[in-house]
Amino acid sequence: MSMKFFTAIALLFASFTATAAEKIEIKSAQDIRKCEDSYRWDAADCFAAYEKFVDKNPGKAFEAAKVGGRVFARWSMLPTFDKVYQRTKNIAVCQDEDFQLSLMNALWGLPSFHDVRKMAEKYLKNACAPHLVNAVIKELDDTPETTATENFCALLKSQGKNHSACEPKPVTVAPEPEKETLPQIAKSSLKLEQIKAYRGPEGIKVFIAEIREQKDVYLVKFQGIKGPWNNRTILHKARRMDRNGNMDYWTEHDGAIWNSVLVRHCSGGYCQRQIYAPEQGYSDGISISYDEKESEKASAQDLVATF
Repeated sequence: MSMKFFTAIALLFASFTATAAEKIEIKSAQDIRKCEDSYRWDAADCFAAYEKFVDKNPGKAFEAAKVGGRVFARWSMLPTFDKVYQRTKNIAVCQDEDFQLSLMNALWGLPSFHDVRKMAEKYLKNACAPHLVNAVIKELDDTPETTATENFCALLKSQGKNHSACEPKPVTVAPEPEKETLPQIAKSSLKLEQIKAYRGPEGIKVFIAEIREQKDVYLVKFQGIKGPWNNRTILHKARRMDRNGNMDYWTEHDGAIWNSVLVRHCSGGYCQRQIYAPEQGYSDGISISYDEKESEKASAQDLVATF
């Protein structure tokens, strides 16, 4: 039965009032079915009358629970079966098919904090345990992975049994992603597409040009910055983040990938760009913007010469 049904039953139980319960009287176990037929829209009232009958007639509680399991949620009958077992200590209760259905329904259908679920778990460890082995094996055959699998496997182990669902699962180790590297480019064969120049504060300039016939491979030259990259042209690759234009230009530095130029917040053809260079002195990057005049003056020969 679905959790939606369990929730509905719980809500109905909560809505019970003494006045409504007095309208329904159950005098025998078979009256439970009649109650459902007569008050099919008042399941909570029928359940309250059922509980009243069980309390007054403990000798008929076992039969009432078997009938009730066909009217109410299976798990809701477990407390009645438990009362019978605690009173009689009769192992026949554990062997009963309706009891086992209620027990299994509570184990895989209720959250671990529910009192009836906790009650069900106790039966996997008490004198009933040996008589539940076949029922547990059937549950694991039908549904190898349930919220009760751990408890089921513990029971089988205690009884010297096993099941494939209880075998350790092989640990699948995902292969490490292949490390992306920069291509080997011969300086003598370099041919560049259009060079784009960008200007930052205090005379900083950055020149970016894609290498012809090399998809997403670029030369990037830095000028006016602090650190070892000043006045150097460095091989980069572009990593496109999405279709909006967001991307990173990265290179290798000290044996690791270094994102040198970040392109973000693109809208209407305009993007924000920031550069990050070793020892540049600005942990949050330096903003640069496109410079049309500088782009027109930029020389491929100049970029290649400092490569």
